[in-house]
Amino acid sequence: MSGAAETAEDSDALIATSPGCPLSELAAGELRDTLERAIEGRAAFRRFKGEVGRSGLLDRWHAYSDERRRGRAREWLAAEDIRLALRDPGRR
Repeated sequence: MSGAAETAEDSDALIATSPGCPLSELAAGELRDTLERAIEGRAAFRRFKGEVGRSGLLDRWHAYSDERRRGRAREWLAAEDIRLALRDPGRR
């Protein structure tokens, strides 16, 4: 990303065209080329998200991206030696 700090969303967009992401397996040929062009330059995530939406894969993308965010949060908590206390759902 030129001139700007990479955000978590930008990072997810880059990963989406990498092996291992469910979108990379689905995005072949022309769609893959479109996604790779979308992540270049300014407003990359907005363009990427638009292309994923047009391809009908937005729900699948959100599920993947949400799980990556939870994973990053879990990694940060572990690195900071912070443990979450699970609350009994019946208790207020």
